[in-house]
Amino acid sequence: MANFIRTLHGKISAINYSKKEFSICVEETAVQGTGENKLDFYLDRNVRVTNTANHLMKITALKAGQKVEIGYSTDKSKKIASYIIIQTD
Repeated sequence: MANFIRTLHGKISAINYSKKEFSICVEETAVQGTGENKLDFYLDRNVRVTNTANHLMKITALKAGQKVEIGYSTDKSKKIASYIIIQTD
């Protein structure tokens, strides 16, 4: 069965290069107000990190507080990032 890749936008809140995992904060707007969700991701061993101009970058280019677009799939309740696009303001 094929995995579907989902897309998500948010800000990196924490990153651990040695464990290849990171967390992002996603703003949610609801009827009652706004809130933030913190989601944890694992990095795929073949993860592609680029900027908006589609230039390849190293994983170490990811920093806390950056806006990113993440393409991920799920495997047994784990979210695995397949690609990350660093958004420039």
